[in-house]
Amino acid sequence: MKREYYFVILLFMLLACQSATEHSDHIGNRDSTQTESNDTVFIAIQPFTGMDTAFCTLAKREIEAFYTVTAEVLKPIDLPAIAHYKPRNRYRADTLIDFLYVIKPKKYLSVIGLTHRDISVTKGEYPDWGVLGLGFMPGNACIVSTFRLKRNVSVEKLRERFAKVILHELGHNFGLDHCTSPKCLMRDAEGTVKSVDEEEKSLCPECKMKLSNILKR
Repeated sequence: MKREYYFVILLFMLLACQSATEHSDHIGNRDSTQTESNDTVFIAIQPFTGMDTAFCTLAKREIEAFYTVTAEVLKPIDLPAIAHYKPRNRYRADTLIDFLYVIKPKKYLSVIGLTHRDISVTKGEYPDWGVLGLGFMPGNACIVSTFRLKRNVSVEKLRERFAKVILHELGHNFGLDHCTSPKCLMRDAEGTVKSVDEEEKSLCPECKMKLSNILKR
């Protein structure tokens, strides 16, 4: 009887461990509650090898000012080989945010990956569609690439675009969906920098209210 009791306890522990490591197959939705319980919201900035440190500093400043959180820049790491899409020498954005979700230290509510390499997703009939960024909604991870933001523009314009995209993807992590307001930061860029240039670095009144309600939870 005693041996059977110990066996049941061991089985329960194994099932609990398995449950803790499983996560949804639905890209764009991850549990956003897995963080330490305190009043400070910490956001991790994870640069991948080759990312300009100046843009990491910019990301930290923009995130802290816009969302009133504490952002910390982590040490650069290599892009995971599993995310590499060899036919077009790109990295799969969905695989990258899955990877970031797994490696995110518990201290942080969310982690945003930064890379200078091209990233892509499957979109409708297109098996490999280049994107500016991607984030779970809601969730704990997002990724932004400067590859498509820097074409034929000044450094100042690149910095402006970069700031908008990182704030947009983090907005998804916080639970904000795409917005129909043409000037709202949460407008769907549809993979084009033209849309990014047209939007403002601010939320429309409706999205501001949504974000305020989300952050109060």
